[in-house]
Amino acid sequence: MNHVAAGLLDSFYSRCNALDGFWALGMLYREVQEAPYLVTLDLLARTATPAGPGADSIAARYADFLGKALSKKYSGPRI
Repeated sequence: MNHVAAGLLDSFYSRCNALDGFWALGMLYREVQEAPYLVTLDLLARTATPAGPGADSIAARYADFLGKALSKKYSGPRI
């Protein structure tokens, strides 16, 4: 599970994490300019709080990423 979490985190803060040609973290920053300056991404529900076009897209993208990573890690035979 640590490998899945590390992969998710590395992908999230990477400079290659683009959304519509812009750095995804920059888009989140732009959407959260009021206190409490916090974004929550619920990957199981595929939602973001506060909701915004960038945050919602990022939540959906990383929900897909997490689902694929978990499927890949746990789809093989167990010993």
